[in-house]
Amino acid sequence: MEAAQAADGATYAKKIRPKEARIDWSKPGRELDWKIRGLSPFPGAWFELPTDKGPVRVKALLSAFEDASGPPGTTLDERLLVGAGEGALRLLRVQREGRGPQDAEAFLRGTPVAAGTRLG
Repeated sequence: MEAAQAADGATYAKKIRPKEARIDWSKPGRELDWKIRGLSPFPGAWFELPTDKGPVRVKALLSAFEDASGPPGTTLDERLLVGAGEGALRLLRVQREGRGPQDAEAFLRGTPVAAGTRLG
């Protein structure tokens, strides 16, 4: 049997707006990793990936912090290692707008992302 939660000190949490879930690559990588994990799967932390047909929104569902460096928001290799304000993030699971979640490896087979790509 579960105990009832005490009402003392309880506060209301506002709904997270999509604008607040956008990834700000200038933030420290560890902080971004926590944000991605905390917002996954819903509402989902997201970024924009440039394509020939215009930017596409992509949710980052799982990531790992890596001790690497590069320009914030820029892919550092062709396997979704992205520079952050401090360190870098390896995106492990993503979801392109209008599609189902995919491991990064499967995503990259259908949507290659070259090193040096600037994510929005």
